[in-house]
Amino acid sequence: MAIIHKQSTDINKDPTIKSLLSRLPTELRDTFSDEQLEGLKVAIGNREWKTHPVDIRTTFGLFGKRYYMVFVAGKSRRSSGRLQKMIFRKAEVLFISFIIMLLIIAGTFFLYLLKSAMGLDMVSGESLGIWDWVQDLFKG
Repeated sequence: MAIIHKQSTDINKDPTIKSLLSRLPTELRDTFSDEQLEGLKVAIGNREWKTHPVDIRTTFGLFGKRYYMVFVAGKSRRSSGRLQKMIFRKAEVLFISFIIMLLIIAGTFFLYLLKSAMGLDMVSGESLGIWDWVQDLFKG
């Protein structure tokens, strides 16, 4: 049976370990063996932030206090359970339905404006007032 040796890498160059060691007192930094540092890395996990396609971070004040908001989005790399997949599918259907509804409303609005611009009246003397409102917006 062949023994496979793991290639030795310098654990001290790892970003997670560098961050951990930088927060320790100087006299303790050199007392850890590579094996202990590997164990610490496994115990604390990889806490590096990955890049996300959507990454919005902001702070704001409200009622004399400071709050922060973080919104990150991207492809999930975790395996999902059956319940999570079912919930995601339903949310996906709702989201797509919402987008389709918005497109239908925007299309109807555009067609109504086009009809009004051409001077066509479906019911003589009746108007929703949208065309007048749009004209007033562009008059200044």
